Amino acid sequence: MKKIILVFLVCLLLVGCRTTTDNKVKKHKKTTKVKEKYEDKNNMPIGIYKDENSKLNILINYSNIFVRGTDIGVFQIYPSTDSSISYNGSFANSFYEKWSSKNNNHKIGFLIEYDTKNDNKIYHTILKPSDTKAHENYLEIYLYDDYVHRNDSFYSHVEEKDYNDNTLYTSIKLTPGIQINDITSDIKLTVFTYDGKDDFDSKDGLYRGKSKYTINVSRTN
Repeated sequence: MKKIILVFLVCLLLVGCRTTTDNKVKKHKKTTKVKEKYEDKNNMPIGIYKDENSKLNILINYSNIFVRGTDIGVFQIYPSTDSSISYNGSFANSFYEKWSSKNNNHKIGFLIEYDTKNDNKIYHTILKPSDTKAHENYLEIYLYDDYVHRNDSFYSHVEEKDYNDNTLYTSIKLTPGIQINDITSDIKLTVFTYDGKDDFDSKDGLYRGKSKYTINVSRTN
């Protein structure tokens, strides 16, 4: 009788161990995820230019005084990386024709980077007008859609209420904020094009695509 009970207990233990092991395997299979690899197929050329007498000259470096009340610079955005571009008529129409010829649904965004006195590194991503308000104590940023205002003699920057899917950022202006002297480095200005959320890193939200162009903006004072 004792032998029968002993054999029964051993069988119960074996079944229990096997069930526990099976559950662990099943649980492991549930939590295992396959991470999709990001691949950017966006080959849209994009550049930062200065417009001088109906001619766009691409920028690599730009310098000016960083003084409150004086604009650091206004920069034109253009879907090209050619060193110079001459156009007839208006910049706005030239931009639109070039942009439309790419037959794309991409949008334009910006990344602005600089260091501050308290050793903070600022990474400022701008996709919509309301994004410009962050860090405006250091640097004020204004976005312009020259195409939608192509027939206006005067127009202001794009505001959130005016922003929609058809908005095109054709120019960007950098102006010193009230704490401009707390910026301790040059300013890196990057323009990029994107077509989806996967173009931004899920960890820090920074652009990770390849359609981008960067210039270095330094102070002379």
